[in-house]
Amino acid sequence: MRDTDLGGFHLRVTSTAKTFKYTSDVVEDGKRRTLGFTIGTFDEITSDAARLAAEDFARQRTLGTLASARPVAGLAPDALALTLGDGWKHYREVLTHERKSPRTIEFYQKIMDSHLRHWADMPLKDITRAKVVALHQEITARGHKARANQVVVTGGAIYTFALKGLESPGLPVLSPWRSYRLFHKLKARQTGIASGFALEAWWENVDKLNPVLREANILGILTALRLSNLISLRWDQISAKDRFINIDSTKRGEGFRLPLSRAALRCLWRARKASRLLHEGNAKTWVFASDRSASGHISNIKNVQSWKTADGVKHLKVRTEKSAHALRHSWRGFSDQARIPSTHSKILMNHAVPSDVHSEYLTIDNMFDDLRASTEIVSALIVKNLSTSTERRKGFM
Repeated sequence: MRDTDLGGFHLRVTSTAKTFKYTSDVVEDGKRRTLGFTIGTFDEITSDAARLAAEDFARQRTLGTLASARPVAGLAPDALALTLGDGWKHYREVLTHERKSPRTIEFYQKIMDSHLRHWADMPLKDITRAKVVALHQEITARGHKARANQVVVTGGAIYTFALKGLESPGLPVLSPWRSYRLFHKLKARQTGIASGFALEAWWENVDKLNPVLREANILGILTALRLSNLISLRWDQISAKDRFINIDSTKRGEGFRLPLSRAALRCLWRARKASRLLHEGNAKTWVFASDRSASGHISNIKNVQSWKTADGVKHLKVRTEKSAHALRHSWRGFSDQARIPSTHSKILMNHAVPSDVHSEYLTIDNMFDDLRASTEIVSALIVKNLSTSTERRKGFM
């Protein structure tokens, strides 16, 4: 019985079982061949879950990775003995082929190296729910609730890939890594700066920084850029004429154009002047240049100084405690105050827009002028809320 909406997805009915399957024609080495995948039986998996798995196969076919996903299972001499380490190796190859964000892949690798190394040689079929729960509790007991959740997510992603992508036999359809009644419910850190006194207090500290760090903080609160994108900003990414930054590497793995408000553009010109004055050579490439780092640009937006006195006591002085992530939180709050459309806020922060039929009709390039208008409104609100004093606002103007 073939699905009328999703090509290749079908239910094979025999006298003994009903099995969800997916088939597709692919071209490899100039030859066309048909690949078939067993998703699961009617007793093992719901029709909705089977459809999601089939949609994943369809996406792989569109990306051109479906042909490479099938033979990869044969790399293990004994599929029943496929280990967590083997599963990660194959999963990493597919993530790389699909051009997933390098940061995502590096994060998974870090979890494997730091928390799952002792499980690398354990067959996936031997990983039980009890073992996963015990691992989660062990990491939690060390005071790392968020990391405990992340370890379970990583292990679950590898397990699901082995089950569906590699079609490894002998693996339970119900993953031992499932989050049901296991995850800690964690709230996002409330680090945003409110308008009024808190914003003025932040500015009092930022205004005392050296000119390069000062402008980095200002651009952070005006654009909500992530730290990695902010500190490594290059001049060849900026179009002053069309007022946008071309972000070529993001957490989500996709580049995008970030429109600039006039206040942000003025901040960039002040940064150019400051970088050329303090770090002439590196200022040719980097917006926020530095001669003290190997990269040639600043490594953070905070000014942290540490020293030891004669008696051996270590002292630490932090002139501004708000991180780039806190400035993103702040921008998010100001965007609500400015009443800009929530879709604009998500796009400007490079957050994922909920995936549904309605959002698929969005053409961001056609919205660019509206997005620029929205970021202008938010910037104007930030400047206005800084203070009623022109002297205090002149750094943003």
